[in-house]
Amino acid sequence: MNELLLLRVSLNSLLHHKGRALLTMLGIIIGVSAIIATLAIGRGAEKKIQAQISAMGENSLSIYSGDIFSVGKSVTSKRKKTQWLRQRDVLALEKQLPHIKQISPFMNSKNTVNYSNKYIRCDIKGGNESFLKITKRVIKIGTGLNANHIAKSSKVIVLGSKIRKTLFGHENPLGKKIKIDKTIFRVIGVVDEIKDFFGSHRDPNDDVYMPFSTMRHYVLKQRSKVIHGIEMNAHSEDDLPVLRRQSQRIMRARHKLEKSDPDDFTIFD
Repeated sequence: MNELLLLRVSLNSLLHHKGRALLTMLGIIIGVSAIIATLAIGRGAEKKIQAQISAMGENSLSIYSGDIFSVGKSVTSKRKKTQWLRQRDVLALEKQLPHIKQISPFMNSKNTVNYSNKYIRCDIKGGNESFLKITKRVIKIGTGLNANHIAKSSKVIVLGSKIRKTLFGHENPLGKKIKIDKTIFRVIGVVDEIKDFFGSHRDPNDDVYMPFSTMRHYVLKQRSKVIHGIEMNAHSEDDLPVLRRQSQRIMRARHKLEKSDPDDFTIFD
């Protein structure tokens, strides 16, 4: 039976069974379309998640006190008391890790910001002059934090785009005074809108930023050198795994952990 005869038999079969042929074709079309649509949705979601993670900072790595992933789990080894992160840990990492591009202490507090009888509950984040760059916060107007602000614990503040709009509307916020508790802070800048944010129900555009030294003294009223976290980034994506391993090794040594002891800190990348 040659190919021409096979084609003729197939066409005759289709013509004699039009309904069945139509349903078969329809099933194939729907099935293929569903697969294509599923793949397209999956790729779109993947790109969105990548954009959201990238908005948190490229090639970035964070260290926080406590082994967050083992909370509530039983461990056979004797767990040592968690040591808080301190400012000297930042200096040690910066000195010993050549793969670090930028590094900053991190402090965080929820508080109320007040301007002209407008009150907003927001996250206040403290860091050094590199913090906004590490976390990809781009200055839209004004200036960011600098080394002089950190050294002098200057009472300056940078606003997120949403909180700026809520407090000031179309008014220029630069140089304006806002109050946190009983302390007056001067607005020096506003960061650009963050359109993608990952893993949080809250809007980071409501955040405000200030020098960590200022936050320690005026907001937290803290005398110790304890910090809430360490933020850093690597020169390239290839350096990130090395930076993570070396950071873990250095922090374990600084906290005098034995080989059998679990980490008393958590590293996110």
